[in-house]
Amino acid sequence: GTSSKKEKQIFKGFGILPTGLTSNQSKRLKNMLVNTGATLVKDMQDAKKFEDMMVVSNRPKRTMKALFYYARGLIPVSMKWVKKCLDARQQVQIQVEDLQSIPGTTDDFLAAVVSRECAIPLPMKQRVLHGVSLVLPATLNDWAEVIREAGALPISEKDTQNLAKGGTLYILCMETDDVSPEMRKAWPKAQTLHMSWMVNSIAAQRLENV
Repeated sequence: GTSSKKEKQIFKGFGILPTGLTSNQSKRLKNMLVNTGATLVKDMQDAKKFEDMMVVSNRPKRTMKALFYYARGLIPVSMKWVKKCLDARQQVQIQVEDLQSIPGTTDDFLAAVVSRECAIPLPMKQRVLHGVSLVLPATLNDWAEVIREAGALPISEKDTQNLAKGGTLYILCMETDDVSPEMRKAWPKAQTLHMSWMVNSIAAQRLENV
């Protein structure tokens, strides 16, 4: 009959961003999402265009896309959860076992995500890095989206006039050598923090001590 065409679109208007999937899993996800109203997106810029956006992951790894979702105050869901929704023909309440939580996730954060409605991000002012400004060496520019999503202000190392009035200013680096003399001169009072500080803070949803 025509019932399949008239089926309720359970992910209508959703952008779905996969991370950490094998090519077979990606194909399977694509097939699963046919007729659900969802759009598969390739990157974080595309994902941000959707008011409702989910990250689907099949392993609990600290990928950039997983951290991007954590930055919003959310945890990626598993393909099993997507399948549960398809079987039920509606979005089902997320349980802890449906989440692909990355190392460093606290029980409090898991409980908070489960209690909130599916895919609703935290307001900007409640996000983990809100009020922080981070100067990025060119090598870390790719992380600007994650930083913005976490409520912080990313500053390019070339933007030496940007003194980030108000809030706390740090220089972020992977290696101490990343920080050029020009950067030190432009932001003499800024403390330099290792990238792991940001990643750990986002994973735990609380600022790690500096």
